[in-house]
Amino acid sequence: MELLGHFDHQAGLAGPRLRALAGDDKARAMVKMLGATARTAGAFGVAAACDAYAATLVGGVPERDASIALDILDEEIVIARTAISDLLGR
Repeated sequence: MELLGHFDHQAGLAGPRLRALAGDDKARAMVKMLGATARTAGAFGVAAACDAYAATLVGGVPERDASIALDILDEEIVIARTAISDLLGR
């Protein structure tokens, strides 16, 4: 349960922070860390969305596509956090 709580906290902070960093090298590191934590917590939708967004940060992708990938990541974070909240009875 601690792992889920840690992931929930990390995911809650990551969404807004990734938007603020938009394409910065720090965003790459953060999305990799979030993806790894998501996999460990069993939040595979978040992990897949992290991979997709990370791919847009490598370059050569239109900014609009990167924005869409980040929107999808945000949606996956909401889904995972809602499930965690239900599971933990919050």
